[in-house]
Amino acid sequence: MNLCHFGVPDWIGNFQNPNFPALFAQYAKVFARRFPWVQLYTPINEMYVVLYGWWNGQLSSDQVFVMALKHLMKANVLAMQGILEVRPDAIFIQSESSEYYHAENPAAIKPAEQMNAKRFLSLDLNYGQRVNSEMHDYLLDNGITRDEYHFFRHGNPKHHCIMGNDYYKTNEHRVAADGSTRASGEIFGYHAITMQYYDRYHLPVMHTETNLWEGLWRDEAVN
Repeated sequence: MNLCHFGVPDWIGNFQNPNFPALFAQYAKVFARRFPWVQLYTPINEMYVVLYGWWNGQLSSDQVFVMALKHLMKANVLAMQGILEVRPDAIFIQSESSEYYHAENPAAIKPAEQMNAKRFLSLDLNYGQRVNSEMHDYLLDNGITRDEYHFFRHGNPKHHCIMGNDYYKTNEHRVAADGSTRASGEIFGYHAITMQYYDRYHLPVMHTETNLWEGLWRDEAVN
């Protein structure tokens, strides 16, 4: 059951609202009580994608991204905790976009490295993974406090999770020296990129979304 797939009620506004985590956690717990037979949950879908400014507020600065990510991640963790109080055997499948950024020339290596560190932030916070020093500074500089960071380090029920990885043909990016990006098409492919995520989190993996047309032979998307 997916409880939040990008949208929020108009009265909440968008993911910049600091009240969203508590409201969403309450909703998730009430849902679990009302539908106790549901065991499999994706509380919030593709949290990393708020980076692109497509949803709700349609803003994409670093501060906006970190604030939205903080609220989404806290909502997701609190929702998992609340659901487990009702259904202790619940399993959570984080459907998350699996990304990779390819430097198109030597001058683009640094921005590509930064983006490849940033792509893990949503799952790092969700699973309590320690971030590297550059991402730690990035988070604190853009709105996460030390106490909030430590909440994510120690408040997650990782052992109830399956890592859901989405792979679209737009998930790999070419990075220019100025930090701009464009779709690269499939270079590494789903397997290589998903192994990078698996090696980081060591969780069972589920391929949760893709977007290739079924095609003439009806098996193109599967392949």
